[in-house]
Amino acid sequence: MITGSIADRHKRVMPMPKKAVFDGGLISLTRNWTLKLDNLSDANEPKVQELSRVWKEKYRLSSEPANDGGRILWSIDSKLEKEAYTIRIREGQIALTAGSIRGIQYGMQTLWQLSPDGKPPQGIVEDRPSLGMRGFHINFDSYRQMDIGEALYAMEKAAEMKLNTLLIEYSNRFPFAKNKDLAVNTTLKEEDIQKINRKAKELDMEIIPLQQTIGHLEYMVTLDGYQSIRENGDSPAQICPLNPESFRVVTGLLDQMIEAHPGIRYIHLGGDEARSLGRCPACKEKVKNLGISRLYVDYMNSLCEYVLSRGLTPIIWDDMLCAHPEALDMLDKRTVIMYWDYWTVGNPSPYFIARYDRNGKPVQVADERWKDLWKDELSDLEASVMKTFIRPVNLKESLSKKFMDLYGGYFGDEFPKRVKAYPYIEFYMDKGFQVIGAPTCLGNGDDFHTLPNYWRFIPNIKTAAERCAVAGTLGMITTAWYNYHPLMFHLGIGATAQFSWGV
Repeated sequence: MITGSIADRHKRVMPMPKKAVFDGGLISLTRNWTLKLDNLSDANEPKVQELSRVWKEKYRLSSEPANDGGRILWSIDSKLEKEAYTIRIREGQIALTAGSIRGIQYGMQTLWQLSPDGKPPQGIVEDRPSLGMRGFHINFDSYRQMDIGEALYAMEKAAEMKLNTLLIEYSNRFPFAKNKDLAVNTTLKEEDIQKINRKAKELDMEIIPLQQTIGHLEYMVTLDGYQSIRENGDSPAQICPLNPESFRVVTGLLDQMIEAHPGIRYIHLGGDEARSLGRCPACKEKVKNLGISRLYVDYMNSLCEYVLSRGLTPIIWDDMLCAHPEALDMLDKRTVIMYWDYWTVGNPSPYFIARYDRNGKPVQVADERWKDLWKDELSDLEASVMKTFIRPVNLKESLSKKFMDLYGGYFGDEFPKRVKAYPYIEFYMDKGFQVIGAPTCLGNGDDFHTLPNYWRFIPNIKTAAERCAVAGTLGMITTAWYNYHPLMFHLGIGATAQFSWGV
């Protein structure tokens, strides 16, 4: 609910607060105003003192109270959610109450956006996030142009907009001390990783490193020293999951990644698009006897168990699990599934991803009646996505009984005309897994007037966030994959902030 006489003042805030009622004029924060910490048990902690120093400096507040001055009052209320806050703005006092110090920081960021001129509107703001995990993806593997300064800048801007999680992917830009043969001319330095860690701690942002463990290892398997673990000796990107040396090499990479990021809770093991499974004689024999699902999940389970033994929670992409769902019944339930879908732009959607029975490839399908009978019901954006990515088929004939028995109950009442957005969220949750949604802000390569296609990306992010909130997932992390100028994905960070917080 947004009301009040200060027209559109709330729209300056990113993300927009859930409730803002402005019922008076503007007040002026002068140099006579002070900042007071009330009911903060850790008021003397360095982090609190630094936060106090930063905001005193921004607003040019006085160190000593003046008779004719007002005050900004900070307090903690344990009954509030950790990241929730309330701001009451009146002549002479701004009272900010939050569930934690992080909530205090979020409240001050909102106040600053409401009043960069030092003149906030009188009224009340009540706010809290819709998703607990609100994250974005720095992919050094794709962002070959991104240096450490640009990465730190992106972290700062994301934190200002109340994002709290960073999924960070390095590939051969990580400084592997024990695998120096992986280094390239853009490999980061050890001190760069330390800068990322320090910045994340300063911003109260959680880091989730991503280390690929089966596919997308082009940078490794093409080198002479790793030919022995290459699937069938010829896969362009994949290692052999049955080769004991594969496990030794990959866990060695994971160890270095974990040690370089002290204090992390999660590590992402990748696991997506492993489409060379079953090529070598040993893998082929296991697939023949037990199926691809077993080949895949036995290997991933061994890595998950290794990570769990290190006290961390493993995350893997969902596409191989969706394509081979028998694996879900064998996968360790402590594993978190990250569900990616970069095409869905509304709920319900005229199309969806059908991976099962299709060799793991993400096939975007729609009922063929969208070509003629229903085409006038498509939005311009849906029509554009349909034209570029979607395969119209006879869904009744194309989707097998096994497929419908597995997934049909999650598609919603309008199927086959329209499908509930991100339908597999509840499927994975019903199987006992926690889920993180993953839309994109740079993916699949269709440009919009030569720029990244934010016409598609922003509705994709919005739809994912809304579905994740309704379903009760852990949260959402927006991915990015293509080597544009690093500034190109900042709009995606803003969209992620807006919609994962929840308008």
